[in-house]
Amino acid sequence: MLQQTFLDRSWRVLILGEHDRRLVGPGPEETTWQEYATVLARIRRLPFEVVAAKPLVESASATALMNAAGAVKAVWMLRHYPEVAQ
Repeated sequence: MLQQTFLDRSWRVLILGEHDRRLVGPGPEETTWQEYATVLARIRRLPFEVVAAKPLVESASATALMNAAGAVKAVWMLRHYPEVAQ
């Protein structure tokens, strides 16, 4: 919802999805990120004020990812899965 209502509407923001080749390994359905140093170097070269990366599989490693990135900010959203299933 945050992406669709706010982030997608700004030309200053780039959102990298779960399957973006700049983040994940080879393969059309790959969701595991490449080494963090590689991912962060690629993100830092992008000419956008804000780059949002959606770490589908890497969610469990959010703290390690943020520590590797240095001074970053995150929005962490969780779903109540029983309600989503209904």
